[in-house]
Amino acid sequence: MILWKEIEIYDLIQLSKNSYTVNSGLMGGALYFWNETSHNFYIPYGMITPTLLDVAAITDLPPLGGKILTTTKSTTGVKYAIDISSTTYQSFILNNRGQDEAPVSDNEHIAFLLYWLSGVVFCTQSIQVEVTYLPLAIMLAEGRKLCLAKLFLTRLYLTLDWITDLMREKKRITNVDGPVWFFQLWLSSIFESELQQRLTQKGPTDSVIAGHRLLNLVFPDKLMASHDKMKHFFCAFITYQRKTTTSI
Repeated sequence: MILWKEIEIYDLIQLSKNSYTVNSGLMGGALYFWNETSHNFYIPYGMITPTLLDVAAITDLPPLGGKILTTTKSTTGVKYAIDISSTTYQSFILNNRGQDEAPVSDNEHIAFLLYWLSGVVFCTQSIQVEVTYLPLAIMLAEGRKLCLAKLFLTRLYLTLDWITDLMREKKRITNVDGPVWFFQLWLSSIFESELQQRLTQKGPTDSVIAGHRLLNLVFPDKLMASHDKMKHFFCAFITYQRKTTTSI
């Protein structure tokens, strides 16, 4: 836990323990305005998009830190024994768990982080552990302060590009690849004045990140609408907010 706080992933791990109510109408409606070239939403008064500061505010991932490249890897030279013979979540967990009541080993810690990155943070489409994240999990376990926020935001942009392509081709979206959960939280921050508290949701009350507050918000029944209705609502609401802000 101390290590997680030092490398600034603790709050995101805590946020990951909670669930949220998916609003596909809201996300689908907003994506009608997404432009894959500029990675912005084009609306009447201009462009808006999730930024690194949004990622920092909602997840507490720092916008600064060591670069993450395909060539970035551990420099300690330590060899770890992570069993990747089976990458389905259940098998991976069983193959890498330690003895009950025994202290958490480095291998268990790395396995947990790999599972967390694959299944919770980046939400891989294959619904199994993504081995390409193993070097990243190792470096985090070793205490490296990396700029996860940039990698996360890039992954989000690619996800929105991918979904938009499927929507344009009128293909069915059955298993989304990427952190769409963050996209919904970001949209919730825009519509926060229109949302209501979800009384059944539990989470830390002393957390400084916006993510916990946004997870507790849901759209009233009157706004749980189809993609087309949410498209018009999204555009009208953003335009109204802009006019109100400008007049002030």
